Amino acid sequence: MEIDRKLIKLSKPVIRFYKWDGDWVSYGYFQSLEKARALFGEEVDYVRRWTGGGIVDHRGDETYTLVIPSSEKAAGLRGDEGYRAIHEAVVAYLRANGPNAELISND
Repeated sequence: MEIDRKLIKLSKPVIRFYKWDGDWVSYGYFQSLEKARALFGEEVDYVRRWTGGGIVDHRGDETYTLVIPSSEKAAGLRGDEGYRAIHEAVVAYLRANGPNAELISND
């Protein structure tokens, strides 16, 4: 998570893909470790994200961090609109450069 904090200082768009070593759960800035532990117990390790968001189970997970400077148009997108735009771009990139990918929506 500290790497992500440093990436924002670059003032340019950055995407970082990574895997978790072990069983991890992250919780956002406005969440508490106690709430995360109430959901997942002591069988996992915990890390607090310096950004918002909920409690995320990363066991068997592949994760990415996307840094968008405030000067970029995409930085103004909020909530579902932002998540959809970001995930559509990631899927388009994956389709063009590697594995087939599909965006699955709860809509």
